[in-house]
Amino acid sequence: MSTKYKHGDHVPTEVLAKRLDELADVVGRPGEERDRELTRRIPAELDRDADLVLSEAATRLTALAALCQEGAAVLERTANDTLDGRNMAVRLREANTSSLARLKAQWQAEALEVFAIHWRHQAHIAAEAGHIMQADAVCDVADDANERAAELRRQFEEE
Repeated sequence: MSTKYKHGDHVPTEVLAKRLDELADVVGRPGEERDRELTRRIPAELDRDADLVLSEAATRLTALAALCQEGAAVLERTANDTLDGRNMAVRLREANTSSLARLKAQWQAEALEVFAIHWRHQAHIAAEAGHIMQADAVCDVADDANERAAELRRQFEEE
């Protein structure tokens, strides 16, 4: 061991881990052997002195635990944000689907109304030409188109 490290946070983790293993091994040994390993050196050896090694290991464990806790919180927020984003996407998709269905119904209603106007005009032409039965049949088609258009409008107004 040495005095080459001037600050506890400069001692590599591998060196600390090796020394912790050595100290764990020494704890159960008889008095003198144990005492020799647990002495404090002057000048202090940051990679050997038991109190300094244990203190630095505790500091790093505490920092690591805080970092793990922070990482877990970030993961949880990310998961929640992802879930919120997915839920929003589903709601938007449902809203878009509903909006598209509503637009389709409106366009169909408008097309049927234009169709009905056209057939009423055709019925008028047939009536002027003396084709009354044909004019009545064409008016029935126009009435059916208007009824279907009204039904579609009621449907999308209720939603």
